Amino acid sequence: MKYYSIDEKTNEVLLYTLREFDYLDNVTPSYPVFSIIHDANLPILKDKEALITVGDRTSYTYNKGKFEITINNVFLISCNVQVVEDHRGEKYYSTQDGFEIEIKELGSLPPTITTIPRPDIWHVYIDGEWVMTAEKEGEKAEYEKQQKITSLNAELNQLKQDIVFAQIMGDDISEMKNRVLEIRAELEKLQV
Repeated sequence: MKYYSIDEKTNEVLLYTLREFDYLDNVTPSYPVFSIIHDANLPILKDKEALITVGDRTSYTYNKGKFEITINNVFLISCNVQVVEDHRGEKYYSTQDGFEIEIKELGSLPPTITTIPRPDIWHVYIDGEWVMTAEKEGEKAEYEKQQKITSLNAELNQLKQDIVFAQIMGDDISEMKNRVLEIRAELEKLQV
């Protein structure tokens, strides 16, 4: 007689653990508590499926040679397994904020999870896809404008310092002055 181990936290049947019973003597099997007896063929699993134990423990009787052996308080493949979805180890994303989510439990995915990564922070999840709404487009444009203004102001401040240093050194500052004028013109356009 054979049995599988069961994960005591998830109740998952660990399919790689199939092994023969050990016997304490000729008729007394050593049966681990977190196990399920292989008394029937396993259901055929599809991709992303697992087996879990369900229901109540029962008694099981089988023949070993000329002995009839009964084991009490056991799970059986024939009546105590259920096929469930298994999404562990895959990449999933929250439909609310786009952050990656690690699935740690067996079962169906909640409706707030998708397999589609969020393209950027400006997209929202609507009807099964990430879309950019007009409101988010406006927010993105304003953000990019502020980033550009910040960058130009930083460049302008650096140029002002470089001009002072160049004047002290007696260097030509005409190219730097032209860039200052270009930056000021760009800033005027952005701040309108």
